[in-house]
Amino acid sequence: LDKLREAGAAPDFKSMNLEDEINTLKEESTELWTEVETVSRRLSRDIERFKVEFREKMHSTMESFHSIQKEYAEKFTLGWAEVLPDLKPLETKPVQATPESVKADEPITTTI
Repeated sequence: LDKLREAGAAPDFKSMNLEDEINTLKEESTELWTEVETVSRRLSRDIERFKVEFREKMHSTMESFHSIQKEYAEKFTLGWAEVLPDLKPLETKPVQATPESVKADEPITTTI
């Protein structure tokens, strides 16, 4: 088409149709790229929103987990603090099993 224009020749019907098709395709291409850019911006906003929401939910979950673990550790410590004083007066003496005191069919047990 450019060669025909440079030569000053009158464009024929076929070249005029091609030029119209080219212009139509350029317009469609521009519209499609505009739509792609719009969708890309929307997607980027949604991803950022998701990141913020996820971060907030994760923070809340971790705070909840931390408080439950702290409560468990405190109860665990209090439980042992109550039991240890009762166990302290008990003295454990190791019991030695002698061959005469053990029967072949019975398991070895120790009692305190």
